[in-house]
Amino acid sequence: MYKENYNIHNIISFQIVNNNITGLLNKINPEYEYFKVDTEVDPDFRITVAKVFRNVDEIKSLKYKFKKKSTYWEAEILEHNNSFIELTIVPRLQGIRNLFQFTALKNIYVRSLLYYSLINKGCTLIHSSAVNINGKAYVFVGRPGVFKTSLIMDFLRQTGTSFLGEENVLLMDEKIYPFPLNIQSLSHKIKYYKYEDPPSYIHKLMLGLSLLKNKNINIPISNCCYPEKIFYLEKGNKFDYKKVKLENTIDKLVSNEIQEIDLNPTHSLSGISNNYFSEYLHEFGLMEEIKEKIRNIFLNNFREVDFYSVSMPKSYDTKLINELLRRKF
Repeated sequence: MYKENYNIHNIISFQIVNNNITGLLNKINPEYEYFKVDTEVDPDFRITVAKVFRNVDEIKSLKYKFKKKSTYWEAEILEHNNSFIELTIVPRLQGIRNLFQFTALKNIYVRSLLYYSLINKGCTLIHSSAVNINGKAYVFVGRPGVFKTSLIMDFLRQTGTSFLGEENVLLMDEKIYPFPLNIQSLSHKIKYYKYEDPPSYIHKLMLGLSLLKNKNINIPISNCCYPEKIFYLEKGNKFDYKKVKLENTIDKLVSNEIQEIDLNPTHSLSGISNNYFSEYLHEFGLMEEIKEKIRNIFLNNFREVDFYSVSMPKSYDTKLINELLRRKF
């Protein structure tokens, strides 16, 4: 048995356990490497990749029990009365991915369980990119394809800012906490890519190889800080912006998080982009409760923050960063 421990800002912790699953690259995890610790944690949730499910018929503390069967894996979620969650994944991978069963599957539910557990603590992840500029957080929220990562890459290259997040940040007590998911990947992209997408298949292969051998991070990581401005990015025909009220944006913010709650953010190794965690929430009538909690978290934490609706052009241009820096919001 092999166990990995993770602690995120002493706010939430979790474990990933390999229960006798053989394979290659079992001990690497570039996605959550930043939060990995050497000491045993008291986890909010535990994910175990195993050959079979254990017998749970005698467990008296269960609040919810849920099973999901997919083509490439089966999963069982056990939520206890004290909110501790045990999740077991039984691999059904085929072909070359069968050689990486533990590595391919161990992260597919991590972000979903982080979302769920954090929301029940009164805080949340935000699907966004963000930087610290002069001690304040500038957060760029939006669906995939609106150049959140490209903006952050240019901010870090050009302005001497510090990094808060590329895929997510953590919001708690009115502060934005850094969430360096897959920080090695971003470091490589800043050095070798012009924009967020790989220029070619060779560049994508080089990125994968760099995650295996290179742990040098050349990105300054910010401390937690208060948000100064929130930008909600949407695809348009040209760059434009307008100041908006939180009340007029809140539905989009909530929807942005709900759409992410069962997505696996980095899935090139597993080939699994969706874990169907929302089915668990719907099964036990939890989805509307989660939506309301997210709404209240935003309302309680963002009352004093300026919001902007930003129309992004169809293609990215580095001039966008200069526009954002030049304009007096």
